[in-house]
Amino acid sequence: MDLDAVADELYGLWPGEFTAARTAREKEARAAGDKELAGQVKALGKPTTVAWLANRLVRDHGDELQPLLELGDALREATAVLQGEELRSLSQQQHQLVAALVRQARRDAAGSGHRVGEDAARGLEETLRAALADADLSAQLAAGRLTGGLQHAGFGGSGGGAPGPARRAATSGGTPGGKAATQATKGKASTGKATKGTAGTDAAADRARERRERAAARKQAERDLADARKQAAAAATAHAEAKAVVDEAAAAATAAAARVAELRAELEQVSRDQAAAERRRRSAEPEVAAATKAVREADRLVRARTTELEDLG
Repeated sequence: MDLDAVADELYGLWPGEFTAARTAREKEARAAGDKELAGQVKALGKPTTVAWLANRLVRDHGDELQPLLELGDALREATAVLQGEELRSLSQQQHQLVAALVRQARRDAAGSGHRVGEDAARGLEETLRAALADADLSAQLAAGRLTGGLQHAGFGGSGGGAPGPARRAATSGGTPGGKAATQATKGKASTGKATKGTAGTDAAADRARERRERAAARKQAERDLADARKQAAAAATAHAEAKAVVDEAAAAATAAAARVAELRAELEQVSRDQAAAERRRRSAEPEVAAATKAVREADRLVRARTTELEDLG
């Protein structure tokens, strides 16, 4: 276990998981007898939500982030030489890339079960723009170990003027990250002490920003809860209406089934009556034939007697 491996692991975690994981790694280092590493791990700063979003972008979407970092070089060059038309074109690309990356980060956060409020989204946008404006901040972002958002007081992608002074959020070990940067930090402990006051100010600002993010997230959660309750009420009403329709249809189906049974019974009775009538017809046929024969015989006799009477006449 070394500092780089631990930092890479910790700065990919959701801020709420960071402290427990850092404590566990510190204990592991102490148990292994590496007090220096344990101290370095303990000194790693907890990231804000904005920093976590940025670190996740570096880890999960490095290929999509790289064009933005390369665009920063072109923007800084265009700003320095005041190439207006080119600067406007690059600024438009900047806006599109930043917006796309912020949307991607929010989708990723939602996919891992974490809601990102508008304040955190704006903080991430500001961090990406700061990386565009300043090469050092770009390197810090690319290291994927931010503890807070980045800010820059330069062109910000809006054109005009040379890059201004930057306020950089601390990364693990106070450097942009990587093994070489970590070794350089170990050799500059005295410089770290000199910047302790600035780091404290940054930490206070980060804590204030994190409080704002939590408040915004809470408000968003309250709005979402209200919306969810409205949707639940509407769903309950729709369910009741649908159930009434289903019950009515079930009653109609029951009545129809009863009517079908009744009609089947009537049809069976009619079939039985028809069969009985057919049997009576067949049994009556001999009587009809005999009666027909008797009628013909009587008619012949009548004609014969009539002829005799006429002859006697």
